[in-house]
Amino acid sequence: MRKIEDYAVFFIVGGLLVFSLSLSIINATVIPVAFGTLAMVTGLFLLAFAIIFYNRYTFLIILSLLIIASISLLFGWEKYFKDKEYIIEFILEFQKIIQFVRGYLPYTEELGLYVVLAIVGFLSLYMTLALYVTFQFGLTCALGFGLFGLNWIMNYERSDFAFLIFIFCFCVLLFKKLNARKSTGNLQALFIMPLCLAALYGAYRMPGFDTDWDTQQVIRFVRNPMDSTNDFLYFLFNPKYFSFRLTGYVDGKSRLGGSIGLSNEVVMEVIADKRTYLSGLVHNTYTGVEWINTIGEDFSANYNIDEASREAKETEYSLPIFSIGNNVYNDVPKERLTINPNMRRTATIFRPLKNYGVEHTSDLKVMTNTLGDVRFSDVLPVGGGYSFEYLDVDYENEIIKTLLRQSRRGLYKGVSQTLASYADYVYGNFVEIPEIVPQRVKDLALEITADYGNDYDRAQSIKDYLIEIPYTLTPGAVEDGFDFVDYFLFENRQGYCTYYASAMAILCRAIGLPTRYLEGYIMPAGQSRPRV
Repeated sequence: MRKIEDYAVFFIVGGLLVFSLSLSIINATVIPVAFGTLAMVTGLFLLAFAIIFYNRYTFLIILSLLIIASISLLFGWEKYFKDKEYIIEFILEFQKIIQFVRGYLPYTEELGLYVVLAIVGFLSLYMTLALYVTFQFGLTCALGFGLFGLNWIMNYERSDFAFLIFIFCFCVLLFKKLNARKSTGNLQALFIMPLCLAALYGAYRMPGFDTDWDTQQVIRFVRNPMDSTNDFLYFLFNPKYFSFRLTGYVDGKSRLGGSIGLSNEVVMEVIADKRTYLSGLVHNTYTGVEWINTIGEDFSANYNIDEASREAKETEYSLPIFSIGNNVYNDVPKERLTINPNMRRTATIFRPLKNYGVEHTSDLKVMTNTLGDVRFSDVLPVGGGYSFEYLDVDYENEIIKTLLRQSRRGLYKGVSQTLASYADYVYGNFVEIPEIVPQRVKDLALEITADYGNDYDRAQSIKDYLIEIPYTLTPGAVEDGFDFVDYFLFENRQGYCTYYASAMAILCRAIGLPTRYLEGYIMPAGQSRPRV
């Protein structure tokens, strides 16, 4: 008969092992996952396997049920299951998972979830057999050292946090192994956990042999133990990267649409002289139910300030070139802002458009992807922040409006090879519309813009049309079978930010204007230190 300490060791150590090994594997992929989600899935799997393997009777009962279900499926396939729609959908989804794993399909949140469930499920079963059914110290630790060793050899993205959790579990299991003959071995392992944790934390904070002792760091830890505890809890239960799917709204979902509630939580503090939009996430491909990135989700590129500031520099360079007559817009103002994430910390770097590169004092590495999204290598610590200088183009200026009305495809050919190459990249990646979008959406775009002879006024006419649609946070769910944008424009006729942004992007693309979908925050007006 198992004692309560036996279950405690299994769920604590086994759960931490599954969590750390899963995190190590997932970090080597393009799949983002929140720590809280991973911890919850791990706990559910371990609980399910603990019930299955509770004793020989529970195992035999569940095994018998599975055998009966398999036999029923085998003999009743032709009669009951062959032509069923849900069976066909299941087979198609399984094929998608295989194609995604083999690299033939781009990442989607749904496919990523299936892979995460498979990884966590396998590791949970392994740990149940190695720690719950029978205690196998060697097999348990061999799997962990093997995975982290492979990660290191192949130079995949590594997580120090995951490795520290594994070493902590290794120390506890080693103590359990050394006391395996004692009936109180699991109880003693529980008592040794705080000591192992303290030793590991001290070793992690210890400076290297080639560095000086950071007395200020020690002072901060002694004076602010609550900050250190908060860091630990934050890393466990909060998403590492920004997305409206994970933060910003109550009941956020992966699919676009549905009623939501705004959260009153302060996301960040922005110190700036002017109001501006802060981009956190860019997508290029619309699927009919969501926006995804299909040209560079992987944050493997090192951040280059010259490359990051290209859009600002090209804008600054191109405006005087295309000035009309004596109307010259030479003096493009530049502004600065500083972002302090405060308690809602994230590895995502929110940036103003047309910026000259991020400035920060953190030791964290800055990474980017093809679309220009920027991330730190880890979540910013309490008190961390960063700054930007950016180009503040006044789009209400009549000279700017006149210049924008000259915009057309091929404008830069013969003027600037750099700008022409960038324009080819834009038209190659930001004009596609999926077949699922009904023809009436495209017809509406043509109807709205029929009276205008340039791209700028066409885009403005679409914006003016969308402004007339009522704004609400409770539009209800999108009905099955409908394209998201089509449902918003023709059926429901109400929505919030993601509705308007998606509709604007697709309607513009329908008339040949390249658009990208951005998620982020707009700074509130009328505050010297806006909090969003």
